[in-house]
Amino acid sequence: MYARTVFWILFICVIVLSTKLAYGSKPPCLLSESSDIQKGEKRKDGSVFFEGISYPKKYQFMYNPSEDVSDDFESNIDFFLNTTAALIPDEPHLRGCTCKLRTCVRKCCAIGSGLVDRKCVEDQSIPKFAPNLYYHRNGDLKYLGWKSAKYAIVVGNTCANGSRYILEIHPSDINYLYINGSLLLPNFNGKPTFFDHKSYCIDFARSSNETTWTSNTLLCMHTEEQFQNDLTFKIFPVGLVISIIFLILTFLVYLVLPELHTIHGKVLMHYVGALAVAYSLLAFIQISTKSISDGECVSYGMICYIAFILSFFWLNIMSFDIWWAFSGKGGFRGGVREAERKKFLCYLCYAWFGTLVIFSISAAMQFHTEVPEKYSPGFGIYKCWLQDAAIFPYFYLPMLVLIVINVGLFSATAFKICTIKRDTRVLRQEGSTKHTSNSKVEDDTQRFWLYMKLFLVMGVNWTMEILSWAVGGSKWLWIVTDVFNSVQGLVIFLIFVFKPKIKKLLIKRFLPKHPSKIMNPILMACCPTDKIITTDATSI
Repeated sequence: MYARTVFWILFICVIVLSTKLAYGSKPPCLLSESSDIQKGEKRKDGSVFFEGISYPKKYQFMYNPSEDVSDDFESNIDFFLNTTAALIPDEPHLRGCTCKLRTCVRKCCAIGSGLVDRKCVEDQSIPKFAPNLYYHRNGDLKYLGWKSAKYAIVVGNTCANGSRYILEIHPSDINYLYINGSLLLPNFNGKPTFFDHKSYCIDFARSSNETTWTSNTLLCMHTEEQFQNDLTFKIFPVGLVISIIFLILTFLVYLVLPELHTIHGKVLMHYVGALAVAYSLLAFIQISTKSISDGECVSYGMICYIAFILSFFWLNIMSFDIWWAFSGKGGFRGGVREAERKKFLCYLCYAWFGTLVIFSISAAMQFHTEVPEKYSPGFGIYKCWLQDAAIFPYFYLPMLVLIVINVGLFSATAFKICTIKRDTRVLRQEGSTKHTSNSKVEDDTQRFWLYMKLFLVMGVNWTMEILSWAVGGSKWLWIVTDVFNSVQGLVIFLIFVFKPKIKKLLIKRFLPKHPSKIMNPILMACCPTDKIITTDATSI
């Protein structure tokens, strides 16, 4: 009995001692909630007085960067690369638990530093850091100002993997620094939400071509948002690669088949080519973001922008071309080939002229030194693509104008087709032989429905893209749309290539002696031979 009691006492002592050895050296607070107090005034009672705060002995600890590894503070893996202001000294030093004694507000960069093109840079022109505080009274948000005696400033990035984003000028991004040190977003996912100092940081920021500092707030990617972001950035590039493959296949099919070298086929080839370039660059940027230099980032973003705008103009040309075919208006003078050559040259000039005008405006606003950052497209500032505040005027607005024009042209064309069919039906009932089935009208009608399918796919998806930007809300609602947007190349291939007529032309081109009955089983299942359309093979 005595021996058993001694054993259990020794066992408990070993457990307590092991726990003490394992956790006894653990600091009294998180590294991210502490400050370097090495230069503070040491007092007789063991406390340290530094920058207006007295740190008791229990809230002090020695930190050695070479030995201690903190999971909550990423001093070297920062969202802002090439940080010039060190957040934590390299040598062992004394730290104090600031946030145990004061309400903490987090600054992105060290004191005396600010954000210049995403990087923390020391600059004497930076204003004094004194963010505005707010509080609620009778249900209303009231301005308080900055009370330095009650608050402490901590610096650095505590976000998981350094993942955070800048709150833009958008209703869902409006934010206020609350009196308890947390950040209030009144309309975050449709409801008021508070974030503590570990989830945000505030600092002055400017671009390299500006001299005026403005206050910026950055918010961590939270668990759900991080998951949504990771999911989108994992699936989206895969969808883009699938699209690129099928866009290239579509281009090659139309390139190798002489029967498709009509004006309509050439317009489609230019449209598909522009979209393939845009998707290729977008996929490359998404996959290689961390290895792209700032200069490359701007260049890739601008070329991608040009390619997208150019594709919108080619889609607009398709709408105009089919409207013109049914309008009854005369064409260019000369033979058929000469008239088509002139018409295509006009289309080419229109597409590139419209694209270059829009791009020139964007480039002028991007590189003009006197343009404030909020009015700049922002290529390469926060990402290679347009900054969020600029995406509507520089990208969605031109797209929206062209979509509205396309809707008008398609509506007018559909009305004309209905009129022609009605007149033909009436004449047939009256026994007139004046108007018979016209193969050109049938071909143009078939082409209209192909273009209509393309417009519905592209127009509706881009419209949903604009709505997702304008409405905001939960990102889950728009992930499906974004993913479907990324695989549009596959849809284009199915509309314009995966057809009995194209299959027949390919067999004729590459297997001239091959019996038409021996075909790919998959194509046979989707496009049975007995349903092959026998209209002129030169139409799309």
